[in-house]
Amino acid sequence: MSAVCLGATDTELSRHANSTEALAQVAVMTPLSRLGRPEHIADVVLLACRTAETEEGPGGVVGLRRAASAVLNS
Repeated sequence: MSAVCLGATDTELSRHANSTEALAQVAVMTPLSRLGRPEHIADVVLLACRTAETEEGPGGVVGLRRAASAVLNS
């Protein structure tokens, strides 16, 4: 894995820099209709790395989608 493409993320900085209404508007434009959380991003990266270690060949987008699905559905 070379990169993780983050979307809008709910952090202290984003809450400080934006109004609640602005964050809500951004959230509804995302595929899951919510902002990401830093711990979800960390979980996806960790799971993708573990998956890449156990599978042959590069994990690529497919591996990351599988990892993200597992984290978000847990």
